[in-house]
Amino acid sequence: MVKTAIKSYFSFSPVSLVLLLAGVSLGLDSFGDAYGQNKNAAKVAPLSAPLEIRLPLPVRWENGCLVVSLDRTNRTSSPLFLPHRDVDIYTSVQELPDAQGNKKGVEWINVVGLSDILSWEATPIAPGETVHKKYCLSPTVAVVHQQKKTHRELQLRGKLRIDAYYFLTEKDWLTNKAQHEAMLRMSEDELRRMEVLYPKVSTVEVAIPCRANDCASQCDKPAALLYGEMRVVPDIYSFHPDWKERGRAINDELASKSPCSGG
Repeated sequence: MVKTAIKSYFSFSPVSLVLLLAGVSLGLDSFGDAYGQNKNAAKVAPLSAPLEIRLPLPVRWENGCLVVSLDRTNRTSSPLFLPHRDVDIYTSVQELPDAQGNKKGVEWINVVGLSDILSWEATPIAPGETVHKKYCLSPTVAVVHQQKKTHRELQLRGKLRIDAYYFLTEKDWLTNKAQHEAMLRMSEDELRRMEVLYPKVSTVEVAIPCRANDCASQCDKPAALLYGEMRVVPDIYSFHPDWKERGRAINDELASKSPCSGG
């Protein structure tokens, strides 16, 4: 089952902006929620979205990757403008609380779109035009816990969420670009007061199919995410063998508790 929705784009917190300018991006719940977007943004799609997104083919496993075909169509009578970071893809996760019961409410981890390269450019899409794109997603995504110094792989399971961004007008895009360029010269206090015009977002959610050798009772369940784990781009912690070893130990422990372990 595919669900679609429209919601507002993300905003940056001052701390997050500093991290991005330093070349480190954090893939938390979603790019929007991680950087201050209202979690109560509308989840119901209007009857006719300006940027229609659809999956022309079923999501499927093929040659070791999850194949996702995406069509984006301009349903307006004027050009829309697609930002440089035009699509984000997330996998669903189930966050586990720490020993004190703390949780952050994380439900999604970024798989495609998160980058340490910043650009505020945009590309026009003409009325009626459709942009086709095909993705080959790795079966896992890496997350780290910086305090516990762990790096581990999460399986893509449960659902995918695809966010497609667009500006309604060229003026909106140029305003956004000018605001972000100005933010590079602002103080932390000025950043807190900054109100930025962000793109709109069209969203589609789709179930991730089970792979041939997956345990039937668990393959459609989101992967477990430990409290404090997040995605970091670039993945600088992948070069730490001790971090990866601790991550594998966590995965082995979680697997031993699974109904599919046979224990």
